[in-house]
Amino acid sequence: MARHTSFGDNWKLEKKDSEVSAYTTTVPGSEFRAYKIEAIAESTLTGIIAHQKDAANFPKWMDGVKSSECFKDTGDAYYTHSIAPAPWPVKDRDSVVESLITQDPDTLEVNIRFTAKNELRKPVKGCERVATINGEWIFIPILENGNATGKVKVAYINHVNPGGKVPGWLANNFAIDVPFNTIKGLLKVVKEPQYQKATMDFIKEP
Repeated sequence: MARHTSFGDNWKLEKKDSEVSAYTTTVPGSEFRAYKIEAIAESTLTGIIAHQKDAANFPKWMDGVKSSECFKDTGDAYYTHSIAPAPWPVKDRDSVVESLITQDPDTLEVNIRFTAKNELRKPVKGCERVATINGEWIFIPILENGNATGKVKVAYINHVNPGGKVPGWLANNFAIDVPFNTIKGLLKVVKEPQYQKATMDFIKEP
């Protein structure tokens, strides 16, 4: 499985079931751990990209997302604003994210690199803006004898500084369960016909 090279190779397995494996690693200069979640989804490449771009439905599968919208979509780049609830007395978090889609012409691996773009929107009143987000989605089609199987290897890698006065130990307590549950949600929702029937000119299927 491809990986976010800036985080190195020292991933520690934290949680695993029959579908999903979750890892964390330390990040130099940060008290917040990065996480990597891996699974296999039943989907075409186009279907899983359509699912990723459907920001309005993020609350259906992204653990801890209360609301989300895509406010700009240029095809291979899209921009989202999301709000995540936080336990009292911590303020809810809002985030503005740029996601850039690329595909390897030979392996057909699709990569979505995403980063916080806080300058694009003002923070929501009553929320604390997430300080930094640096991650990627990796989607690798699974082939059998050179033919598509309808399955995709998924990796979700991210490092977040939640902003405000959230201590590292508290944020790290959520560094596994939230993304783990998110991928569990993805595996269910991505199968929906609205995604599997989607078409995109810039995504090549095997």
